[in-house]
Amino acid sequence: MRIVAQGGELAKEMDPALKLAPSKATRETLRNVLLEATDDGLFVTGSDLTTTVRQQVLCAKVEGTGSILVPALSLSKALKGIGRETVELSIGKNLRCELVTDRSEFKIAGQHADDYPRMPEWIEDDAFDLPTEIVLAMAEQTKKSASQQHGRFSMNGVLVEIRKKRLRFVATDSHRLALCEHVGKFDTKSSVIVPVDGIELLADVAGDAETIRVRADELMFQVKGPTMTLSVRLVAGGFPPYERVIAQDNDIRIRFNRKEFLSTLSQATIFTTKKTNAVKFRFASGELVVSSFDGGEKESHIFHEIAYEGEEMVFGFNPEKMLDGVQAIQAEECGLELRDPGSVALFRDEEADPTFLYMIVPRNLSRV
Repeated sequence: MRIVAQGGELAKEMDPALKLAPSKATRETLRNVLLEATDDGLFVTGSDLTTTVRQQVLCAKVEGTGSILVPALSLSKALKGIGRETVELSIGKNLRCELVTDRSEFKIAGQHADDYPRMPEWIEDDAFDLPTEIVLAMAEQTKKSASQQHGRFSMNGVLVEIRKKRLRFVATDSHRLALCEHVGKFDTKSSVIVPVDGIELLADVAGDAETIRVRADELMFQVKGPTMTLSVRLVAGGFPPYERVIAQDNDIRIRFNRKEFLSTLSQATIFTTKKTNAVKFRFASGELVVSSFDGGEKESHIFHEIAYEGEEMVFGFNPEKMLDGVQAIQAEECGLELRDPGSVALFRDEEADPTFLYMIVPRNLSRV
């Protein structure tokens, strides 16, 4: 096989697959990407066995057919080093991947393609279309709320729940919960937990397409775009019964300008530390005061005008988790629903953005 392309463009198109191949994988073949030259063009596959990407490389001119495993890290470094120069890639003697330009030559020891683990196949029968813009927005609004702690398996991903009249993305780490919903008509019913690493690749899969193809079974979640197919092994276990914990009786409602509130929260994080990772929110008549301390000589007090005329209340919240929630809101206005300092707070606005809610558990103020 013979492949001709600009080095930088080749590296860019192959990047999702190259990044997936773990350089320190215990299974040596996984440190490679699979290059396949076929009558339909060049395809590159990368996998860590949990997430797999198969990408058609459009920038490459292909002559002949063939396949080879090439170390992902070495190939990535060589192509980025070649940059804008045109490179010819071929398979030389003893399974060496040879990259040749007008003024340079790289030779990388490869392996037989047959040594690569068998990758998931796309099954078209039960696939369906979803609008790209909506799916990417839902992923962005929820993925940060998934748990980062090892061992909390069912929370280490985003719940993708499909019913006849709605699609939901839900994520939680038990200290907060994000839920995003899209109303539509669907011919299938599914509820799967997708690892965050897979959710973060959705934009690469979609490209410029208006819709993406999606399918799921008991083991795998798959997404197909114009040139890329993503296969993600599902998170095991059952997702927590999230609907039971969504606050329904928060009767204190306060509206904010989203950009102004983000500015307040950003300033409040300046003097927080891991030890005092909570800020004090004091709601008083017409005013919110957000205070933070570093446990030493520094403190901050940010004053924010609000439309509130009730009794004074004091809450404690993790400022970074609060920031994540407000940043995920797409409307100019955001609504905050409260009950008392011991109850969860809920960002929800039925008027401005009825498709999204973000719930956050208050923090202990004893250190603030």
